[in-house]
Parts: sequence; C-alpha cells; structure tokens
Amino acid sequence: MAEWRERRIPLRDTTLAVRERPGHGPVVVFEAGLGLPGSSWQPVCDRLPRDQAVLCYDRAGLGTSDPGPAPRTATRQLAELRELLAALELAPPYLLVGHSAGAFVVRMFALAHPAEVAGMVLVDPAHEDERATPWVDTSVSVALKVTAAVAGTGALAAGWRAARSAPVLRRATRGDRADLFGAALSPGHLRGTLAEDRAYAATVAEMRRAAHGRTLPDVPLRVISAEKTTGLRKLHRALAATGPQGVQVIAPGSGHLVMLDAPELVAAQIGELIRRGGTP
Repeated sequence: MAEWRERRIPLRDTTLAVRERPGHGPVVVFEAGLGLPGSSWQPVCDRLPRDQAVLCYDRAGLGTSDPGPAPRTATRQLAELRELLAALELAPPYLLVGHSAGAFVVRMFALAHPAEVAGMVLVDPAHEDERATPWVDTSVSVALKVTAAVAGTGALAAGWRAARSAPVLRRATRGDRADLFGAALSPGHLRGTLAEDRAYAATVAEMRRAAHGRTLPDVPLRVISAEKTTGLRKLHRALAATGPQGVQVIAPGSGHLVMLDAPELVAAQIGELIRRGGTP
C-alpha cells in the first residue's frame, strides 16, 4: 500500500504543488472548482481504495502553487495539467474528476484527447449555457477583491486563528469545510482566485467553442448534480446525454460542495468507473 507524496513540480511557466499516491491505474486525476485548492478533494480521496493511483494538485496561483501567467482560462489550465502529467510520468488513460468550473478543464481534456481518457466524473459541474446573472457576478467579483485586499493586511488569517483557538468556536472551526475555508484565506490564494474569476467569461467562451457540434468520448461518464442546486439540473441531464455512456446522478441533500457534503457518493461513483475499467 503506497503512501501519499507531497512535492513541488516545476513547469515551464510555474511550479505546482502536488499530492499524489502511486498505485493501480487508471490514475484518478482530480480537478478542483474555481478558487478551490486540491485539498478540497481529500474527503473523497480518503474513501477510495488505498491501492488506487491518485493525483491531486493546486492549480497555478492557488494553495501553495506558484502563480501562473494570465489569463487563467481553462485552455491554459489544461495545458499546465498535461505538462504536469508528463513531468510526473503518469501514463494515460486517466479517470478525470472535475468539480464546478474544474469540469470545463476535464471536458476540454476529453474532447481534445479522447484516447487518453478512461472515464469522467463531473461533480455539480458549471455549464456554458448556465444563465448569466450580471449583478450577482459583479457582486462576487467585488467581494473577492475586497477580501483579497483585507487578506493582504493579515487581518483575515489572524481572525481565523483567533476563532480556532476560542473554546466556544472550536467545534465550528474544525472539520473538512472549516479546513478548506482556512486554506482559502491566504493572500496568495485569494489573488489566484481573483485571477480565475477574471478569466471565467473567457473560459465559458472556450468551452462553447470546444463543445460545438461534438460529443464526449465513448467512456463511462457520471454527472453528479447537487440536490440543492436545482437550476442546473436540466443542463446536467443534457450534459450527461452528450456522452454515449453518460448517466446523471443526484446527490441527496447536498449543496454545491458535493465532495464535502457527500464524499461517499462521489467516491462510490469513481469506484464504479474504476471497477468497470473504462469499458462499455
């Protein structure tokens, strides 16, 4: 049974923080949502077979990875992922797992390199046809800018440390969700989140072009929809239908962070695809 390894992998334009576990293939490659570190997948990883090959990483600018060149679109992120896989000498095919906007990277990978994909699990994925809400998008962007500015002063991190040390708040500031929140408070990570947010519209346009008139490869596909994000349910159903082996799965009681709300369900879907070995 292999142990987890953490290391930093230099690429042409950045250096990425990686957490990997050698094991049997296909390698499960996790792609986090917009502004989320690779550690967001840890609850799912903990529930996978302990001899399964797994790769989690922080995209450039997030977690403990170095910043990368702008714009931080899915096309650039896909190029960096493929460079990372080559640097780690991880051979295809891969079982690709993507959450939210990370699903754009997974889908673009599958469309561009179908022979390298053993299967896909898309976890409450963002969709290029999702109805835009400009005032909400603008508010989120402004909130991110303000939060990043405050984080630069050290006030956020200091407040979080104080909250975790206070007996009355200790229970509320423990667990997977709290750990993820704490990791996302660093000034560097917030700057990386802002960079991804600025590039989101361009990423959506890239996804539309990549998907136009094309279907996903003929490999097992699971599209997991959070029960509480009902606005995307129909788009997820249509997305599952773009793959010959696509199936939509509802995560009961889950919000958008399905990997934290229902890690057992996500791991079970990945496990099913592993057992199938990518065969029809």
